[in-house]
Amino acid sequence: MSQNHAGIKSIISAMTRFSRIVRYILRMIKGFLFPPILIYSVGKAGTTSIQVSLVKAHIMNPIFHTHRLSWNALKESHKNFRNAGLNVPNHIADGKYLRFFIDKTRGKVRWKIISLTRDPIACKISNLFETLKNYPQLRNLAGDELVNGILTHLEKGFNEYDEENDRTNNWFNLELKDVFGFDVYAENFEPAAGYKITKAENADILIIKLEDLSRCGPEALQKFLGIHDFQLIKANVGSEKSYKEAYQRVLNTKSLSTDTVERIYRSRYARQFYSEEEINIFKQHWANRS
Repeated sequence: MSQNHAGIKSIISAMTRFSRIVRYILRMIKGFLFPPILIYSVGKAGTTSIQVSLVKAHIMNPIFHTHRLSWNALKESHKNFRNAGLNVPNHIADGKYLRFFIDKTRGKVRWKIISLTRDPIACKISNLFETLKNYPQLRNLAGDELVNGILTHLEKGFNEYDEENDRTNNWFNLELKDVFGFDVYAENFEPAAGYKITKAENADILIIKLEDLSRCGPEALQKFLGIHDFQLIKANVGSEKSYKEAYQRVLNTKSLSTDTVERIYRSRYARQFYSEEEINIFKQHWANRS
């Protein structure tokens, strides 16, 4: 009986995966008729909220959402999940098909890319909570043990921060530049505006700060996609998840040294998108000045 059950489960899983791939391919085909929208940025920067909001807007454009499209990153992700004994998430598995589609349709399909930025420290904290299952030393903890374990893990990581090897700092070059040939650091970005619309060879690109999404998101999306009365729907928000209490406690804990915080906010990533005033606010929030 157990063998039959396992066999049926395997068949259902294969059929589900096949159905998902077919639907994904149909969305790609639709991209020849309507400019495909690619929500594409570092993780935990508000991309799910954009995706849900666009779906609710009932636009005709096919919508794709991912954080990794470079071949190096896709291979690394597959390897990491398998080494951890975990199933490769659908958005990582689908990334291969999406990258293949992008490569094969260059010059034939013009993409509408939406990319977000976020305070790098807040981004890393949120991403750690989102991926706790990937950390054996943390995933089975709860309460004070979880908070203390996460704070220790984060403090170690931030103290060892290296701008040249930090994925958040280098995401735009590792991904957007690698895949679409667009160098965000060659462009001027006005922090006070909160967003910028620009062009690459095969794509129109909207870059927007998560911190300004509620303020200027509707205006930016109207200009970029022609969506009137755009309504932002918050989704995948850490403060609303099962770990929300631990998450909030970590956010409110100033455990980083002033030197560490200064080093992080001297990064090219921080200086490209955020004003000195915004950076000073970030510093004051995270630094332990006792």
